[in-house]
Amino acid sequence: MANATLRKLVSAFGVQGEAAIDQLTKESGILMDSPAIPANKNISHTYKRIDALPSFSITTIGTGQADVTVNDNILQTDLKVLKAIQSEPIEIADSYPGGPEAMFRDDMPAFNEGYGQGASTQLIYGDNATFGDAAGIKGLHYWAKAYSNVTQMGGASGSRTSIFAVKFRPGRNGCGILFNPQVAAASGLMDVLVMNGGQPTLEVTNTTTGAKKPVYQVLYQSYLGLLSTSSFDIAAITQIQDDTGDKPTSAAMDTMLARVKANPANTLIFMNPTSKRLVGELKNSKLQIAPSEVDFSNRVGSWDGVPIVIDDNILDTETTALD
Repeated sequence: MANATLRKLVSAFGVQGEAAIDQLTKESGILMDSPAIPANKNISHTYKRIDALPSFSITTIGTGQADVTVNDNILQTDLKVLKAIQSEPIEIADSYPGGPEAMFRDDMPAFNEGYGQGASTQLIYGDNATFGDAAGIKGLHYWAKAYSNVTQMGGASGSRTSIFAVKFRPGRNGCGILFNPQVAAASGLMDVLVMNGGQPTLEVTNTTTGAKKPVYQVLYQSYLGLLSTSSFDIAAITQIQDDTGDKPTSAAMDTMLARVKANPANTLIFMNPTSKRLVGELKNSKLQIAPSEVDFSNRVGSWDGVPIVIDDNILDTETTALD
């Protein structure tokens, strides 16, 4: 399933229905539309980064040729765990219509949506301590900056947003969202674990007095990563502001796509509604804005044939902490 999205891949395991996965991904265009790659060690992924291509030389027929090797590095990236623990007092859960099981089941859509937003934030901001989490993954901002694939528009700190171009490639040494195939095969995209065998456990409510209360608990967790193995994978336009001179330009859009050697078949542009409006003001013939609901997609148009995907988790309040 080359270039299959996370939604399609997890659905293929037949464990978690598409309706549940739609709840997980509907708030995130990145989660919904990005191709995914199963981590080859479940909680980590080993890959090769090619730093330089092997050289070829032309010779006459019958002439020998010196050996060459690929200048590459074998690396490993660890997936991170995105988790939440739901605790409900037994008095409330036991009195809920249908009991604790019904209560946790009815709360599941909220946790699905929260996961979608949290995972998308990680994919965008990663281990940035201000907008992501210092313990997080390497996100889009990190990779675009690491590859020097960033065009800065000069907007004021605290009033900025960004646009990303990602060229996805399948396989061990590709580019895509990493997920744990072992968890996906057993329980779907997110693992849901009933704590203490479904029996109440004591939760400390006051560390000074040692006061406790009995609660039911459920653990929600999922493994997440972002694989990038080439400097042509990810590029960005940053410091965008709704202000004259700081808006995205046609030249900036073209440069961003050129940096990833964009191909409409495997490249996506991610932006939030503010950037969509600003790009729409360019009136460039390369821009096609046409809402689409095909396959639950958040795709709203294209630039030079490359699909534009909306994700509300790209903030309008980015600061110099991302520079």
